[in-house]
Amino acid sequence: MRILIIIILLIGLFLISCNTPLGVHKNHDSDGIADHSIKEHYCKEENKVYHCGEYIKIVNTLEEVKYFLNEKEISCPIIDPDEMTQECYELKYHADCKEVC
Repeated sequence: MRILIIIILLIGLFLISCNTPLGVHKNHDSDGIADHSIKEHYCKEENKVYHCGEYIKIVNTLEEVKYFLNEKEISCPIIDPDEMTQECYELKYHADCKEVC
């Protein structure tokens, strides 16, 4: 029983040292973006693509903005800042975004 507990603790320490949930690793390009399919799709069109931490921000030629996290679109409607979700507020007003293409 002690050996089993020690093994479980060692596995837990290993996963914590990997600094990723359950040891899941993402492949990042030099731009740091893990959502390669989104980046590749939108960079081929006339869009501006930004890397904003864990998020991807897409601005099309009509200045419409889309955000993605782990290939899932985050809905941030154009509304009063007081009515925005915290996530959308942070993305719109406080995100440190770097242009990718």
